[in-house]
Amino acid sequence: MPDDFDDDNEDMAQSVLAVDIEEIAVPIPLRELQPWHRPRKQYVRERQWKACASNLIDRLRASNASSIGDGKLKYLTLPGIDYFDVEVVGNAASAKGLSLEATGFLSEAEKEAIRARSEVRADSLIKSGVMEDTSITFPYSFEQIASPNGQAYREVRDRAPFHIVNIDACGSIAPPKAQQPSRIINALFSLVELQFQRMADPWCLFLTTDARFDNVSLDVMNAMSNAIRQNAHASAAFRDGATIAIGDEGEDLERALETSNANPRRFLNKFALGLTKWLLHNANEQGWDLKTKVFFCYSTKPTDEEGASMPCLAFEFKKQPVNMADLYGAVQNPSPQDKNNVDYSMMALDRVQNMTDLDHHFRSNEDDRQEFAAKQRQLLVGAGYSLEALKAFDVQFMEAE
Repeated sequence: MPDDFDDDNEDMAQSVLAVDIEEIAVPIPLRELQPWHRPRKQYVRERQWKACASNLIDRLRASNASSIGDGKLKYLTLPGIDYFDVEVVGNAASAKGLSLEATGFLSEAEKEAIRARSEVRADSLIKSGVMEDTSITFPYSFEQIASPNGQAYREVRDRAPFHIVNIDACGSIAPPKAQQPSRIINALFSLVELQFQRMADPWCLFLTTDARFDNVSLDVMNAMSNAIRQNAHASAAFRDGATIAIGDEGEDLERALETSNANPRRFLNKFALGLTKWLLHNANEQGWDLKTKVFFCYSTKPTDEEGASMPCLAFEFKKQPVNMADLYGAVQNPSPQDKNNVDYSMMALDRVQNMTDLDHHFRSNEDDRQEFAAKQRQLLVGAGYSLEALKAFDVQFMEAE
C-alpha cells in the first residue's frame, strides 16, 4: 500500500479576561520595521508554512478526513501584532476550499495599545475572509500552556485538536535560567500530548527558535544529546551521519557532541537533530510517526555573516496503523498491511544536513531576494505600515545589492 505520508511536495481578538488599563487603548503606530519583516521570513512563511499546510490539506481531503468535515482548518499560532503567518496560512486554506480558525497567544496584549492593534488587525482579516470569526487571540504567553491547571491550558484544551501548530518563538525554548514549568519546551510537550489524545488525523508542527550554546539550558541539551545517542546505538548509518553533521573530520560521535558547542552551525545542527529525535522517540512511544519536512535557518546576530542561529523546523505527525494479531488463533488473520519502510530517523538526519541557510541563499540568489522582498513589502502595505516604514524597507531590502 503506498505511503501517502511520504510526500515531499512542500512553507474574537477580544480577550476573555479583563486586564488593568495601563494606557489609552489606541493602536500602536506602525512606523518601525521588526525582525520578522525581513524577506527571509517571508520565504519561510511561503516555502515552509504555506507549502506544508497546502500539502497537508491535500492529503486530508484525499482521505476524507473527519477533522475537516466542518470545512475548517484549525490553527494554533503566536501571531504577534501583524498576523502575517495567519494571513499566509489562511490564504492557503482558502485556496483549498477551507476556512481558517486561528487560536493565538499574544502575551503583549495585556498592554492596551498592543491589544488594540491586535484587535484591529484580527478584525480586518476576519472581514476579508482570511480567518473565521470564531478565531481568538488570548493575552497569555505560550509558556503558560505547560500548567494543566492554568487558564491558558484550559483554553487550548477546549479548542483542540489543531491541524497546524506554529510556534514562532523569538527566543530560546529553554533559557538556562528559566524554571521548569515556564519554558516553551514544557508547553510544547503538553501541547503535543494533548494533540495525541485528541487528534486522529495527520497534523503539522512548525517550530522556529533561537538556538545558541549560551541560551539553551544544559539539561535540555543533555536530553537532546541522549536522544541522538539512542538512535546512534541502534544504527551505525545514523551514527556516522550524525557525526558528520555535528562534528569535524576524524571525530567520533561523543567527541562531536562535545566540540559542537564551540561552533555555532554545528551546535545548531546538534540542537535541530536532537530536538527532532526527542520528538520522534516520544511520538513513536505513543503510536505516532513523525516525518520531517523542509528545514531552514538564518542568523539572529548583529550581522548575517556571523552564522545561523535560528532554525526553522517543520514536522508532520501521523498516527501509526493498528495491526492486531489473534493471540489464540481463533480467527485467520488477514494478510498484514504493507509496512512503511521509510526510515524517519535517517530522513531527519538528511533534513539537518541539508538545512538551507537563508542568509547565504539570498546573497547568492538575487532573484529570490527581490521576489520575497516584494512579497514582504506587500504584506506591510496590507497591514497598514506607514510610508516612513515602507521607505526604510525599500532602502534596506528593495535596492539591488
